[in-house]
Amino acid sequence: MVLKKIVSAVSGAVQISALAFGYVGGMRTLAVEESAFDAGTGIVAQAALAAPTGVKTTLLSANSVKVSWNAVTGAEGYGVYRSDSQNGTYKFLSYVTSTSRDCTGLTAGKTYYFKVRAYKTVNGTKSFGSYSNVVSATTKSNAPQTPTGLTVKENSPTSLYISWNAVNNAEGYAVYRSTTKDGTYSFLANVSNTSRYCASLTPGKTYYFKVRAFKTVNGKKVYSAYTSAVSGTPVLPVPDEVTAKCSSMHSITVRWSSVSPFSDGVEVFRSDSKTGTYKLLGSVDGHERECGSLTLGKTYYFKVRAFMIINGKKAYSAFSPVVSDSTKLDTPCNFAFVEYMDGRGTYEVDWDDVELAKGYEVLVSESKSGEDPTVYTVYNPQFITDGISNGRSLYLRIRAFGTVGGKTIYSEYSNMIGLEAS
Repeated sequence: MVLKKIVSAVSGAVQISALAFGYVGGMRTLAVEESAFDAGTGIVAQAALAAPTGVKTTLLSANSVKVSWNAVTGAEGYGVYRSDSQNGTYKFLSYVTSTSRDCTGLTAGKTYYFKVRAYKTVNGTKSFGSYSNVVSATTKSNAPQTPTGLTVKENSPTSLYISWNAVNNAEGYAVYRSTTKDGTYSFLANVSNTSRYCASLTPGKTYYFKVRAFKTVNGKKVYSAYTSAVSGTPVLPVPDEVTAKCSSMHSITVRWSSVSPFSDGVEVFRSDSKTGTYKLLGSVDGHERECGSLTLGKTYYFKVRAFMIINGKKAYSAFSPVVSDSTKLDTPCNFAFVEYMDGRGTYEVDWDDVELAKGYEVLVSESKSGEDPTVYTVYNPQFITDGISNGRSLYLRIRAFGTVGGKTIYSEYSNMIGLEAS
């Protein structure tokens, strides 16, 4: 019998590989596979298994995770262990002979930690290798996504309107309110749509809002995370699209497109300069006010604000942006047309004389849009065209001019006047 190694009974340990007993020269010998043999005790210890490598996790669902790893040479199987914290106590799950295990029955949205070790059987007993590195996985959440786009709009002095974007698969939304950004948020209501009017608020006080989505899973509400807080202060909305336009030589009309349905009226203010002192002209329950008794040729500035009466007192919106216009001469109007029977297509255009006008500026174009006009000046409310040949048209716009305080002032241009050859 040929032996790889011959061991004598000498104190110490060598690496051997046990195969079989035999005799050489009358002495009993042991052929062994490579292992740790202690000659003093006669104990043979099997070589340790390596720790599994390549351990990873794969999310399967809200309640399950797959743990997998590379095979270990010499291993018969593997023990899989789980913990709720990286450095906590690890619970044995099971032995497997494959290189993966599906871990089920987990809690949605929770982080779990896993490690694995290989084993083989020696003399009927499992002999284990070292543990692998710890890996973690956070199960998918059953909760809906957090709502986005939360905004707050002024609605009235005692209410705010909040809205947000819809979340897929959400059954509803819980709305919360606080009087400080980082304070305690009180639950207001569950709503199924993506907005809510928040009423009975204190005028001028700032409120903070958060929203979270929810859906029902196994008979219980599961919530998303809260949105970031947004704030609003209940006041009346500012009137929209405010304009000022001269309506006569001594008046300007201020208009606005809309106000809150909670408004009881709109106050109109006027100043002689944009940054000067504004005087209250009065209030109206409508969408315009004509401001009269103005000086011809002077520029005036206006702003407006809405109000609502609460317990006998007015609560106001913020002021609108400032708008302005100048008083002007009246715009030429009441046009009459006379075609001369001269065979040349000549027209006479007449209009009412404008008070204080010294003359009139006439723009004449062959384009309906008034492009590239020729400018004429006349000193009577009358204009005679050049001949209009067949197939041609002329388009006129007219404005008056005069002098106030040594300064030339104008009216607005008239509407376009179209003339065609007959």
